[in-house]
Amino acid sequence: MTERTFHLRGEYDLVNASELEASLLHFVRSGGQAEITIDAAQLRFIDSSGIGALLRVQEVMEREGRTLRVVNLPASTRRVLDVLDLTARFGVDPPGDGSSGPTSDRSDQQRERPA
Repeated sequence: MTERTFHLRGEYDLVNASELEASLLHFVRSGGQAEITIDAAQLRFIDSSGIGALLRVQEVMEREGRTLRVVNLPASTRRVLDVLDLTARFGVDPPGDGSSGPTSDRSDQQRERPA
């Protein structure tokens, strides 16, 4: 089965979590039965609303018998997922293993906060 990569960039919170969810669902549905890897290397911040969006998309994929995994998590976000006991659910790679599969040319939803 093929794998596609969705890149998280910037910050995700209550303001744009629904946009993240919609974009990720579109990405998931447009890829046939491909497995999805979320590359979080350029993620600066995600709050509970953003994590909730990822969980809802993961649940959709799980119902379809597909997997969603997250790679390259910033240490602070990884700690939050550890505390919430979500690292296994998202297939988070062990620290230091930021490997990911083939990437797509699509990058979705970026939100920059003013300085």
